[in-house]
Amino acid sequence: MRTFFLALLFVVFGFSSMAQNSYRFSQYMFNELSVNPAYAGSKNAIMSNMVYRNQWMNIEGQPTTQIVSVQAPVSSKKIGLGALLYNEELGIQNDFGCFLSYAYHIRFPKSYLSFGIQAGLINKNVNWNKIRTASEIEFNETDPVFPQADVNFWMPNMGFGAYYYSDQLYFGLSIPRIFANELPVDNSVADMFSMSGAQIHTYLTAGYVFFLKGGVAFKPSVMIKRVKNAPNQFDFNTNVFLNNGLNFGLGIHLKDSYVFMLGYSLSESLVLSYSFDLTSSDLAFNRPTTHEIVLSYMFHSKSGHILSPRYF
Repeated sequence: MRTFFLALLFVVFGFSSMAQNSYRFSQYMFNELSVNPAYAGSKNAIMSNMVYRNQWMNIEGQPTTQIVSVQAPVSSKKIGLGALLYNEELGIQNDFGCFLSYAYHIRFPKSYLSFGIQAGLINKNVNWNKIRTASEIEFNETDPVFPQADVNFWMPNMGFGAYYYSDQLYFGLSIPRIFANELPVDNSVADMFSMSGAQIHTYLTAGYVFFLKGGVAFKPSVMIKRVKNAPNQFDFNTNVFLNNGLNFGLGIHLKDSYVFMLGYSLSESLVLSYSFDLTSSDLAFNRPTTHEIVLSYMFHSKSGHILSPRYF
């Protein structure tokens, strides 16, 4: 049974996400397809990802997100195809999305430039009946501020992006959702296709790999997320990859949390990564923590080998 505190959490934090999905990841450098369709086909083999994120663990109604994705190059790497499923729960709201991606890659002597589009459907489900307000608890009366009926919609959406990359460098710019998908409480469809600048998120990602002695690689990376009428979000990470398959890193969600990462190559194809976020923002009084797990599998190429380690 949800309490009034959960309703407050949903109204303050979750209502903004009803208009536009804007999930956040700490290990974004291993999960680029979730924000940029131009990433599809950028590796030399078929790649699949599974991501699980549990945010603010000791706060009731905290966000949890799961993603499954697969992407592959076709037609001598000129074309990339991708598919992504995600599920996100936040308080009384649940979003489920499925998207297909297409990317075209332009080859340069030592790098590529790709342009991608994606399209799909998002199911938004709001269980208003799970909320019990103070009026209901004390006086057995409904609160007119909150709707009395659940809301459930399938909404179309699409996005696009550009992605420049080489063996050591990547740079991406994308808008993964161009429709606000605003969800009114009366089951109206009037705002499904609105293109509100206040809801459209723009992502910029970049990273560079420095190859050091002894087979060690050092990679700093950054993600900047911008949305109108809100402060920009800055994420900075540094990762170190050792030649024994171990990798570790530190990061920061600016003005929000610190990130600690650890990963290991279980085999030539399979990589398991874990991150732990320690909140430093105003929520720190409750000491919420965030856990994220990424499992990546890269299928062997026709030659039977992985052509390059996965740094991004």
